[in-house]
Amino acid sequence: MSVLFTLDLFARIALAALSGIIIGFERMSHFKVAGVSTHMTVGLSAALIMVVSKYGFSDSTGFAVDVSRIAAQIVSGVGFLGAGIIIQRDRTVQGLTTAANIWGTAGVGMAYGAGLYVVGIFGTASLVGFHALVHHVGRLQPEMQQTYILKLRKTSDMAHLLDASNGATKLISYDIRRFDKDSAEVEMTLLFRDDKQEQQWAEHTIARKDIVKLMKA
Repeated sequence: MSVLFTLDLFARIALAALSGIIIGFERMSHFKVAGVSTHMTVGLSAALIMVVSKYGFSDSTGFAVDVSRIAAQIVSGVGFLGAGIIIQRDRTVQGLTTAANIWGTAGVGMAYGAGLYVVGIFGTASLVGFHALVHHVGRLQPEMQQTYILKLRKTSDMAHLLDASNGATKLISYDIRRFDKDSAEVEMTLLFRDDKQEQQWAEHTIARKDIVKLMKA
């Protein structure tokens, strides 16, 4: 294996990681559970496994080698990862978009691993572009409902806990999942005028000193 070819393999893995970062940053900017780290790892790992599957057995002789047998396991492996993200709550299924996005990121990584640079770049641009388009169209809706999980530290009373809903158009419902002397975890369903108001509320909320973590349910 020549030095130039080895560098080409390194470039494939690095580009897959970079694409994962780009896709993950778009997801993180909308406060999704799976962000930069998860998407980068999925993209990089998919490219790495693809390279191993395609070139890792080139020195094998005396028996037939199926170069797709390891790469095929990426699909089932990512499916298992996506299943852990999807949850069902109050007769509604949540996390489907995030799971599908991770699946798409794995596909981008596989494309880079196979040496299909243009396909990988197009896949990255498509995932980011289509998500941006969907959020832009969502702004045309009169009102939007979102459910968030907030983790707070040293919360002493309910009024202080529910103060985190300030900035939203309306607090529809809340569910206290844990409440003790040191911390609290609450699930809030809020109503926003548009995507911009939701973004401003999330940025203001996560900046509070008593908020440990904020994520969409």
